[in-house]
Amino acid sequence: MSQCRYYNGECEPPRSLPEGCALMWDYEWHWVLWSLKNDSMMEQFQRMIEEFHLENMDGDKTPLTMKALLLNRYLHWVGAYASIEETLKHFEKWYIDHYLIRPTNEERKAYASPIFGISRHRMGVDGKGVTTLVTFMGCPLKCRYCLNDKCHDDIYEEDGRTLRRGIQMLTPQQLYDIVKQDNIYFQASGGGICFGGGEPTMQELFIIEFAKLCPKNWKITLETSLDCSYNTIKALAPYVDEWIVDIKSMNADIYYRYTGKNSAVHQHLECAKRLLPLDKVTIKVPHIPDFTTEEDVRESIKELRELGFVNIVECDYVKRVTRITK
Repeated sequence: MSQCRYYNGECEPPRSLPEGCALMWDYEWHWVLWSLKNDSMMEQFQRMIEEFHLENMDGDKTPLTMKALLLNRYLHWVGAYASIEETLKHFEKWYIDHYLIRPTNEERKAYASPIFGISRHRMGVDGKGVTTLVTFMGCPLKCRYCLNDKCHDDIYEEDGRTLRRGIQMLTPQQLYDIVKQDNIYFQASGGGICFGGGEPTMQELFIIEFAKLCPKNWKITLETSLDCSYNTIKALAPYVDEWIVDIKSMNADIYYRYTGKNSAVHQHLECAKRLLPLDKVTIKVPHIPDFTTEEDVRESIKELRELGFVNIVECDYVKRVTRITK
């Protein structure tokens, strides 16, 4: 999101956007989602980059896949009847006039992210030591018994500018200034910060910039569904000390019925195996009322062991009513 000009994690375009920018917000929103999911659309944009020889002008830092998406939309609206050189010439003018109409704001350059919870002095639930749990807004899953259903709320009030009650838009430096008050506890106990949500891997750049601010012996932990791309895990790997992965279920049918999304758990775990020390990964296998049986849980654990994971724990979900079950 830090590379976007208009999209900043909102559920809908803020009313504060300049006139005509809501469409650009929508393009960026799709670009972020497709990037996170490594969607096949990204391969199409890569082909367009090569076919049209896309490149950025001096000072233009728009990701080329985003620029290819804009070119795709431009061609959709105006057609492609001219030569590639002529098309690119007209596209560059359209791109400047309709997309580069204002500079990226400083808040986005600083990787500000929406946070709805900062819970201090936690013991035994987020790994070893005293930890502070930081929970982000936003999640790609729609779990039936979501523990933090608030993560799916709109970030802003109807005016598109005012943050909803309980949500803070913080930069890594601002968060560090808040949590550093517990430095002595982190250092003495081997604890630190646990990022959850929502889905923390959606805030990859924020976490990386935050980790750079922390003392070396603070432990950074992610509690994640691992529903993210190979590149995201690779980028976070040098900065995250412990990974707590809630897989829901290794059974694709159960996963879909519980999360509302097709399972890619096996692929994500294979990525983790390649990129992370297995002793730094703890896999949580939940007992989910009305969704998993004891046999389902045993089968998931068996598959995880066959994949090579050794830190596997069982946990119990509590059946609860969320907006998804209503």
